[in-house]
Amino acid sequence: MTITRGVVLALGGLAALAGCRELELPPPPGPGTVQAVVVYAHPGQYDLVPAVGARARLLRGTEAAVVEDPEGRLVLGGLGHAPPPLLITFDSDADGVDDRQRLVNLAAAGAGFGRDVFLGTLALNRNAEVTGKVKRGDRAQLAGGHGGISLYVPEAPFATTSADDGTYRLSALPEGELTIAAFVEGYEPFAQTIALRGGERLSLADIELKPNPGAPTVGALSGSAYLTDGAPAAGVTVTASQTAEAPPVVTDAQGAFSFPALTVGLWNVRFERTGLATLRVDNVLVVGGQNVLPPVV
Repeated sequence: MTITRGVVLALGGLAALAGCRELELPPPPGPGTVQAVVVYAHPGQYDLVPAVGARARLLRGTEAAVVEDPEGRLVLGGLGHAPPPLLITFDSDADGVDDRQRLVNLAAAGAGFGRDVFLGTLALNRNAEVTGKVKRGDRAQLAGGHGGISLYVPEAPFATTSADDGTYRLSALPEGELTIAAFVEGYEPFAQTIALRGGERLSLADIELKPNPGAPTVGALSGSAYLTDGAPAAGVTVTASQTAEAPPVVTDAQGAFSFPALTVGLWNVRFERTGLATLRVDNVLVVGGQNVLPPVV
């Protein structure tokens, strides 16, 4: 192989440069970020208006943000791997009640650790509602006896219970893809995923819960907590509560925690540590056996 003199000089020059200084590597990636422009339809105005004051938070994370920019720009950082859904809420008429909400699937949008994703313009529409009837399957032929069944959105602050005839109403729901779940002790859990439009009043098909005789009445709940940089969050106090609280536990050096025996049903789980924002995960279902909560950040 013949190498020309010009190539030899170029190679020699590169070698000299490499010998003079160390090569600089790019910094490692950090927590991800999402951005969006949040707007809504204001009565009497033709164009969409920036939703200044709207709030955004991760359903299973401590990161939160408020839209303060007059153009409606939202910036939320601290995203780890496989981020949970983002809930955006807005009180458009300033009556103290969030009347416009939207749930955004961040994982489907490609958001996550080391990524900066623009979600585009997000219009906040009126709250939606889901109604229906749920029955205990072994007495489905009876008109009554179907009260006290929990209807809820897992890991989100939306829940209700059925009336004696099995009817239920889940109101003030956000627009987006939601899981509607049902549970009562002694029966198998039920869940279905739906897509809700803003302001929609959706009636679901009747649900019949399958009996599960002999099912355990207690179950274990475990999981892990992490900081936004991916490091384990040790020393976090974890509390599980229903009408009363279970004895709290503390995460270990790997960020792991475990409740060995909780009664079956829905629990709200709270994470607290000095210097960190408090995190609460609503409507965590515990059934007999081992239950694992997805990682919290």
